Parts: sequence; structure tokens; C-alpha cells
Amino acid sequence: AGLGKRINMIMQSVFFKLSGVMPFEAAIELLKGSIKKMYGKKGDKVVQMNIDGVNMSCEGIVEVKIPASWAEAGGEFGSSKVQAPQWHSKAADFADRIQKPCNNLDGNDLPVSTFEPGGRVPLGTSQFEKRGIAINVPRVDMDLCTQCNKCSL
Repeated sequence: AGLGKRINMIMQSVFFKLSGVMPFEAAIELLKGSIKKMYGKKGDKVVQMNIDGVNMSCEGIVEVKIPASWAEAGGEFGSSKVQAPQWHSKAADFADRIQKPCNNLDGNDLPVSTFEPGGRVPLGTSQFEKRGIAINVPRVDMDLCTQCNKCSL
């Protein structure tokens, strides 16, 4: 629909489709009315782009099957027995040494020895950075992949 990272109306339409809190058709009509009211000052093109996004939003919904075994997953989450995972300190160190300079566009100043062999990124590093919503999500073709690691940043 050409909205880029601005997906709030699209997410609302998907919410109404999946949640069933009210009839979907009624929700969409109300949503389109609010689009006209909210974005009317920005011009007809912006209004139409949002309406088109709402109209197309539910076409991309894909059901994800969750294994029944997950309902019996054990663990003591929420109890006082849970400790920070062992990988947390590695992720924090990685964020300070590599992630922050790269996010500040100072990555070219880092020596090669700073990086992990093979371009590995520890688990849990996304909590240390502020990310926007990606306009495009890369689709990896492993036959062409050079292990540059750009797709993860």
C-alpha cells in the first residue's frame, strides 16, 4: 500500500479480524471513517493509501500451527527461582562492543578482531537496541549468502 513503516491502521484491521471483539465489517467501516478524519488534512492520496492498506491487510494473514506439546511446556517462569540466562552477559558485552558502534554508524572504525568468528551474534541482543519496524524483511537465499551478517543488523 506504500505506507512504509506506518502500519498502525493495518495492525488495527488485523486485530479486529482475529479478535472478534466486534463484527469485522463494522470495525472496518469505523476504521475507514477514522482514517478519513485523522489523515484528511494530509491529502486524498494519504487517505487512500491507508484505506488500501486496510483493505489488503487481512489477505496476508497466515495461520501458524503451534504444537500441542507446547501446552505442557514446563518451567518456573515468574517464580523467584528463575535467574538471568547465561547468555545475557555475552549479549550485553556484544551490544557494548559491536552493536552500539554499528548502530551509531561507527562500525567501519571497529577492527576485524572485534567481531565474532563467522559473524555470529549472541542470543538476546535485540533488547539492547531501539529498532524500528523493518520496511522489508530479507529473505535469505543460502546459495547466494556470503555470511556478511548484514541481514541481522
